[in-house]
Amino acid sequence: MNTNTQPQGETLLTWTAPVTPEPVRTKKWYICAIVVALLILFYSLATGAWTFTGVLVLAIGLYIYVHRKEEVEKTIRIQGDGVYFEGEFVPWSKVDTFWIVDTPAYSQLQIHRKERMKDNIIISIRNGDIAQLRAVISGFIPENPNYHEKIFDKISRICKL
Repeated sequence: MNTNTQPQGETLLTWTAPVTPEPVRTKKWYICAIVVALLILFYSLATGAWTFTGVLVLAIGLYIYVHRKEEVEKTIRIQGDGVYFEGEFVPWSKVDTFWIVDTPAYSQLQIHRKERMKDNIIISIRNGDIAQLRAVISGFIPENPNYHEKIFDKISRICKL
């Protein structure tokens, strides 16, 4: 079966949202980030840690490069025969569980694929009824309540990175 074609299943839920909403950074956040980066940079220059200085400058440059573009919104359709996400249809037989990460800033649906070489399906839940979403998806695959937000995702969310 070609997984890039969409079977004609009934669409139960659909929405468009980014994977993770862009954090709101205030003027204070930018001032603190610049001060911390400059302090670390001056310390590395003062101690003669040239390799660390180079890595720090590279990391700052990469952060600016990666975050200068807007977060792309993606569309997901929950259907009776599978999930249609990013132009790819994934039948329910190719996924095994789902979980919802609920943070103070947003909620995020994650669907785990059975295939190790494929990324999980991840999208934020925008203005949706989480109870209804749970009920619909639970009809096809079980929810795994033991999954939580990953530590690096939590650090990124708290630091608004």
